[in-house]
Amino acid sequence: MNKTHYLRTSATLLAALIFVAAAHAQDDGQGRMTVKWTDPSRPGLVKVNVLSGSVSVRTYAGRDVVVQSTGIVSGLPGGMFLDEQNNVLTVSSRESFDVDIQAPAKTNLNLHSTKGGNIAVENVEGDIEVVNDKGNITLINVAGSVIAHAMKGNLSATLRDVAPNKLLSFSSMNGNVTVTLPQAIKATVKIDSDKGVIDSDFDITLATARGGVIARTSKTITGTINGGGLSVELRTLNGNVYLRKGK
Repeated sequence: MNKTHYLRTSATLLAALIFVAAAHAQDDGQGRMTVKWTDPSRPGLVKVNVLSGSVSVRTYAGRDVVVQSTGIVSGLPGGMFLDEQNNVLTVSSRESFDVDIQAPAKTNLNLHSTKGGNIAVENVEGDIEVVNDKGNITLINVAGSVIAHAMKGNLSATLRDVAPNKLLSFSSMNGNVTVTLPQAIKATVKIDSDKGVIDSDFDITLATARGGVIARTSKTITGTINGGGLSVELRTLNGNVYLRKGK
């Protein structure tokens, strides 16, 4: 393939990609794009991968997804890539931009920030995966399943409801892990804190002792809450773990 043909082919592919992204999106010219799901009758997946910058996801009454960022310029994404295909919306950037997303209440999430910035999610119900390499993670009043890891930051999560037969996992390398679960949850828990303390509002029946309750300064706790059930993991290397009862 000669250079001219290669450039023409690349330009054609780029134009096609832009068309796909723009076909389901409307730009208001002020750094905000409204993206329609291919099939709005079923929950979509929002995938965000940014180099740095804060990421926030909150719910609203609409059926579409609204993405706001300085990385979006009039007419097309500028330093940011947006694409929706088959109910998967991909938002990514190799530059530093804050991203604010409004989505329907039932939405699945896969969020990742690499070099700095906090990630916050509020009121979303679905399968939620969050990884923040250098910043805090805050999940407020979420429901469903959660896998969350803060490499260098604190992790705080409040769940109003949980999905049956799904894993709940919360971890940090350098930070505190604070998780609030519904008080009636039936769970089998494993809690690790190598260089901190473990504190729980729940009575945990230890796997190694009958009728035991949590030892507040143990490095590792394995046991059950309300008879056992859903698998729940909480761990940190350098920090404390706090397990709280919700309402």
